[in-house]
Parts: sequence; C-alpha cells; structure tokens
Amino acid sequence: MLIAAILVTPIVWWQARIWLMNFSFRTDLTAIPFLIAFTLIFVSSMLSLLIIVNKSVRKNPVEALRYE
Repeated sequence: MLIAAILVTPIVWWQARIWLMNFSFRTDLTAIPFLIAFTLIFVSSMLSLLIIVNKSVRKNPVEALRYE
C-alpha cells in the first residue's frame, strides 16, 4: 500500500493541480488531503484484514480437516 501511495501521489497531485487551475477562485493544494485519504485507506484495509484473520483464527480446524 505504501508503494502504491508513493507511485500514485505525483500523478494525482499533477491532475488535481491542473483541474484546480480552471476555477476562478484558486486554492493551494497541500499534503493534508493526501494524508487523510491514505490514512483512511490504510485503516479500512487493516480493519478488513483484521476481520478476515479473526474469522480464520476462530474457526475450528477439525471442521476444515473433515472435508479434506
């Protein structure tokens, strides 16, 4: 996820800067929206991974071996 964030950040920053130039009221593009987006993506992916791991840990191994 870190590699993907590093690779996509310059492209998104460049595209957002071009898009924001077309408005009459211009604003500066800071790193805060990028940090918030990456933090939310990281937290949601870690939460979903935690749920999947928790389900597999609580599963009874005998039931999994019964079907083997």
